Amino acid sequence: MMGYLDAWDLVLATISKAGRTDLLENLKELEIQDGPDLDLALDWASAAGIPLSDDIETTARELVAGGDLEPEALEAFE
Repeated sequence: MMGYLDAWDLVLATISKAGRTDLLENLKELEIQDGPDLDLALDWASAAGIPLSDDIETTARELVAGGDLEPEALEAFE
């Protein structure tokens, strides 16, 4: 099972591969200020139409089940 930071890194890599350096730079800046925010990264990737892998979805669901991620984060997969 991947953890929160593993999922964060995977989402950032997915955003980077999609060529959305603007989103990537903004998320990294926010990470420096406030720490990683996986919920926000999922939301932004979804809003930008970036397809998220099954691994990311599975990990997000596990993190929600474990209380490490808000249930609203799953809206990125709808």
